[in-house]
Amino acid sequence: TDPLVLRCLVPLYAANVRPNIAMVRTATLEAETTPAVVILDLVRQVVLESTVLHILVELDLELTGSGVQMMFTGLPDRALRTVARTEWWHQVNADGRYYPDLDAALLAAERR
Repeated sequence: TDPLVLRCLVPLYAANVRPNIAMVRTATLEAETTPAVVILDLVRQVVLESTVLHILVELDLELTGSGVQMMFTGLPDRALRTVARTEWWHQVNADGRYYPDLDAALLAAERR
């Protein structure tokens, strides 16, 4: 199946992360055909709060457990520096699941 591409149009922060991630979860798990790959475009995520990071990790683990591979794209430099300090992100990179732009992520998803 084609990857499901979701772009966060606003930055995620403690007050809005749960409803936004719930929409990602719903779009993925309640789709007519569950996608094999979800690409989450975080281009607007200039700052990455610990609450947001924790919930992204939970979502990644949940979707992986449902047979859906999450990919990430577009993190601005400041947020990328924050997330790069985590063990989880090292695994995301090792798995080839982060791409700096959406076009590169789509090409990688097509090859999977």
